Amino acid sequence: MAKRNGKQNGLVLVAVACSLMVLFGCASQKPFWGDPDAGLTLTYRAEEGTLRQYNSQVKVIQDMAMIGQKNESLTDLTFSGLAKPKDGENLVLNITVDQLDVSLSTMQGDFSPDTSGIVGKSFDMTLSPLGDELDVAGAGELSYETSPFTKSSLLPSFARIFPDLPPHPVKQGDTWTSKSSTTTEENGTTIRTPIEYAYTLAGYETVAGKACAKITGKMTGTLEGEGSQMGSDFTLNGDLTGFSTWLFAYEEGGLVGHELEFSGNITIDSAMGGFPMKLITTEKLDLIQ
Repeated sequence: MAKRNGKQNGLVLVAVACSLMVLFGCASQKPFWGDPDAGLTLTYRAEEGTLRQYNSQVKVIQDMAMIGQKNESLTDLTFSGLAKPKDGENLVLNITVDQLDVSLSTMQGDFSPDTSGIVGKSFDMTLSPLGDELDVAGAGELSYETSPFTKSSLLPSFARIFPDLPPHPVKQGDTWTSKSSTTTEENGTTIRTPIEYAYTLAGYETVAGKACAKITGKMTGTLEGEGSQMGSDFTLNGDLTGFSTWLFAYEEGGLVGHELEFSGNITIDSAMGGFPMKLITTEKLDLIQ
């Protein structure tokens, strides 16, 4: 009888063990990013040694019709990000400038600054899993002359290059908000742009074999600043509005593409009076490899 009971107990233990294996086995097979039906956990991720290359194009139009001036600039930047050992949970990316072309169109004519001096140079960027650019100071050290007396750096290009992800799992139709505030100081001018985004997980797409979350966003913010030009002080202020669409490969933890267009009606005040400026900016970021 004891032998029979022992055998039955053994069968019970085996059955329990099998049940636990099935239970935890199924749980372990579920990817940590979740799934579209139950909700996706979106985070920027990259194993050490992972290399991603992007092309960024930014076009800016400053239309000052009241004084008959219109300036346009186009920045075409290709860069690579190589994942280094993490800083805690944050990504550390070694950013290398692969190619940079800048074209400027002003009332004084069209010209392209010499940017060859920073092609091939690198800096380290720290990025949080949700997309907060924690350290891009190195981009400010990569600069080029736009005229004999003025310089521009790559800091504005990287200060908010990756859009922010939600701090919680999301399903189609879910929304989240993101705030950022950047300050740039160049050529005697300081500009501050506090911005808020309202994002929506709009759907899903497959791009080059990558399962992507499609996200749309509305942008609102302000632009304010001050500076001095040719011995005359001035201030700037105005509201910004815009729209964005981007694709995020949630299985790989990488941005695939991002398009943003925003505009603003800016007022420039100086000792000579005030005049309006229409600002139109379009940004496009694409994963190359």
